Amino acid sequence: MTDRNTNKYLFFSATELLGFFHNNLRGKDIKTQTRRVLEMARIFLARQDFRLEDVYCVRVLLRDGGGSDEAAAALGLYFPPERCPVGTILAGGLAAETPADIEVDFSACRAPKTYVRAEEPVVRPPFAAAVAADGYVYCAGTRPAAGGDARTQAASCLASLAAILGRAGSGPADVYALTASLAEKDIPALAAALADWGGRADMVREADTISRPCGEYLMEIACSAELGRPERE
Repeated sequence: MTDRNTNKYLFFSATELLGFFHNNLRGKDIKTQTRRVLEMARIFLARQDFRLEDVYCVRVLLRDGGGSDEAAAALGLYFPPERCPVGTILAGGLAAETPADIEVDFSACRAPKTYVRAEEPVVRPPFAAAVAADGYVYCAGTRPAAGGDARTQAASCLASLAAILGRAGSGPADVYALTASLAEKDIPALAAALADWGGRADMVREADTISRPCGEYLMEIACSAELGRPERE
């Protein structure tokens, strides 16, 4: 569990919480596991003088991908639509010894926030499309608006991200980190789409080939950016 900048930020995971509270959730349904994790997170945040509303990003991993709708529904019970963090729900990537069928990574910041919404299928409910806080913009795992091959889906995700960033007061040129969850064979297609996107040369690019999107999509792409220029009409 890590904090920085005089405790303005706090980062922690459900696995750490399960050890902290001596919980083993394996065998319970995903909605119950998600709610237990969120209750533990609420208590832990309070002990660090944070609130659940300070969370601006959650990353959910499901052991086999089943129960993604149940996990999303549980998140919607704890975060109101107008103040829901950005996030993504992915399948796979859990260690065998994890004492639950779900892992949730939390990022929190004590600062005023601005929320940007988007419709399905681009961003999965209940997540916000973007959260701006402390001079940065964080975008949710963005899905393609329609089907097609990997290059088409990558271009669709990036086009949606550019529009969301613009609404938040930023843009592709302000993105300093981008993470894509996709199959290894689709990395060249993403690279080709990124070449046309206009991102900055020093942008950190991470391909997560262990976890995978839940559903029929080939990829999800999330990013973090500096809060740049005002939105242009």
